[in-house]
Amino acid sequence: MLIKGDQERPLDSRTYKIVAGLALENELYNRRFNKTLLDIYSNPRFEVIKTLHDQLINSDDHLDREAAFWLEMALQQPPLRINLQDLIVEMREMEVLLSSLLLQVDAESQRDINDWTNYIINTAQSLQDGYGIDAKILISSAVQTSRKESVERIKRNPTLLHETDVLQKATIRLFEEIKSIPLKLTIPEEHLDIVIELQAIIIDLLQRRYSEHLDKENENLIVYTLKRLEASLRYLMQSDRNKDKVKQEILLACEHLDLHTNNSNENLVWTRSIHERIEKLLTFFGLSFACAGL
Repeated sequence: MLIKGDQERPLDSRTYKIVAGLALENELYNRRFNKTLLDIYSNPRFEVIKTLHDQLINSDDHLDREAAFWLEMALQQPPLRINLQDLIVEMREMEVLLSSLLLQVDAESQRDINDWTNYIINTAQSLQDGYGIDAKILISSAVQTSRKESVERIKRNPTLLHETDVLQKATIRLFEEIKSIPLKLTIPEEHLDIVIELQAIIIDLLQRRYSEHLDKENENLIVYTLKRLEASLRYLMQSDRNKDKVKQEILLACEHLDLHTNNSNENLVWTRSIHERIEKLLTFFGLSFACAGL
């Protein structure tokens, strides 16, 4: 199967910002802070994105590699000839071997072998469904889990040494193959500006959620708003989705914030500011009235 990379033309500068934003969102969800990534998001350029990607992709830390997978969508990648079905079949076979190994180890090792198995299963399914970035993240997690101390301890048993070692090496090889699959971000050009505005709000909400000690009410407020805005972002990044779904998610976020902007609390000014920014998103659809009036 020939998987095409993106060599046709340079990306729109707005796409660089969106890619950096996706990587930054992922970092914040992982409760990590990478100042270099934040700086790139503020001033996205191909050269600095590639430099950080190349640094992170070879890290021993799975979460570093995860950030690199998102940044990869800004890179121009060569076409790759790879038979995905062969990879999927191999992972189905590994599932059987890992399940057999699971029955022969202690309880602690069983937990990690079970996680390893699930990562392999879900990687195969993601490839089957066409979700390339999910497959990369999952197989990277499989590598991380396969290297845990509880797994290494299994190899002290001579009868399990060879089988465990073969499965570890197979996981690393699969990771290297799947890692090389080109990723391409495809967003309708007419959606780029609203995606950037929406993404900026999401990043501000994530930074507030993970950098401040929030009470339960404000934590729930941010979580619900993020859920609605993330849904609208996903719809915007898929050309086959109806804009009505995007507007509906934004409306739900506005209506939820309406309940809080009418209350008196120490975060009222901030809540109103976010509310106003979300309302302005509707102008991209030719709407200029308040959410509450829809």
